[in-house]
Amino acid sequence: MMKGGGILAIVLGALALPALAETGDQYLIARLSMLQFSVNDADAGYGVGLYYGMGVWRDLSVEFEVNKSLGGGAYKSRQGQGDGKFDLWTGAAYAAYRVPVLGNSFVKGKFGGLYESISNNAKFKPRTTSGLGMSGGAGVGYSFANGATLEGEYTLIEKDIGLYGLGMHYQF
Repeated sequence: MMKGGGILAIVLGALALPALAETGDQYLIARLSMLQFSVNDADAGYGVGLYYGMGVWRDLSVEFEVNKSLGGGAYKSRQGQGDGKFDLWTGAAYAAYRVPVLGNSFVKGKFGGLYESISNNAKFKPRTTSGLGMSGGAGVGYSFANGATLEGEYTLIEKDIGLYGLGMHYQF
């Protein structure tokens, strides 16, 4: 189980200009993230991400995203391979849908395909695995009167890896 990540997960969110995409709207998001590794009692990992999105229909957009871990992810091996640290990068394409609820609030869901590469630097048996898979996520947000939006999001990378994000959203 992840150590100390629960409080950080509650705090994370994203700033955006405006989050509910119209047809043709484009946006670029840079974010900080926390990675939850649910294997070997690993510590939370930390990283950065960048994604581009474009509105294709009212409240529906397509998002292309990359994420890279920068630190954390330390673990103690149970299989005799030595202690180590996880390193992860992903590239994904999602269909994202934001639904307005209760005034300026909204909920977001996304689903799509993902390529991931995860490696460990275990002392006795380091390795890297990669592959394609499906991924999805959900979030909530609030649009302020000035066009800025606070948004929190969780993405399930695979059954043992989750990502919480915090970022800045620019529409152009």
